[in-house]
Amino acid sequence: MLWRSMAGGWPIAIGIAAMLLHAVRYELLPFVVAIIVGFVLDPPIQ
Repeated sequence: MLWRSMAGGWPIAIGIAAMLLHAVRYELLPFVVAIIVGFVLDPPIQ
């Protein structure tokens, strides 16, 4: 019973997270790109 309620909560949490990401993706896109570029270019710079 407890496992079923926990499993039932995951789709709701994923849906909320997806809506939040969809709402702020354009604001966060430059930061995500900067982080990815930083990780990719960090080893050659050092």
